[in-house]
Amino acid sequence: MNFTSVLFFEFSSHALLESSRERGAQGALFSKYIRLSENQILRDEYVRQNSIGHLFVVWIFYEKYLRDKYFEITGRTEFKISKLFKKLINALELENFEVIYSEFEVIRNTRNSLHDGGCYNRTFSYFEADFKDTTYVFEPGEQVVPLRVMDVCDVMYSHYLKLERLKECS
Repeated sequence: MNFTSVLFFEFSSHALLESSRERGAQGALFSKYIRLSENQILRDEYVRQNSIGHLFVVWIFYEKYLRDKYFEITGRTEFKISKLFKKLINALELENFEVIYSEFEVIRNTRNSLHDGGCYNRTFSYFEADFKDTTYVFEPGEQVVPLRVMDVCDVMYSHYLKLERLKECS
């Protein structure tokens, strides 16, 4: 799950630039960053595009890991990732099955909505679940609330630790 670390480090540069602003740093590059970051429309679009791209990237690795883990445990494959995940966490008899599965479904449905311009598929059923202390509602044909990429990475990493039966290092 190293891809989660890469994203945390990528965002650290923004944190450093923000803290530099508070300390009164100067220079041409810093001034350009501040000017661009103060443009609300540009910043919102940057965050939206960045989140979409990162969500697709982390999902690819996460899905590959899940498929490999499922095959390792069952010796079989499963086409539908939602069925695969449910069978996987059932086979491992993980605690908090419902929470883990609903977190997965929030990520999956958000990612899938991006195929329809960020709208939840009109043919799907209403879905509601908690994710990182927020309730996300998926209504057919309606816009989906974007997820923070860092929250997605954090949840994926927590799933990884549970699936591998590892303790988090502090």
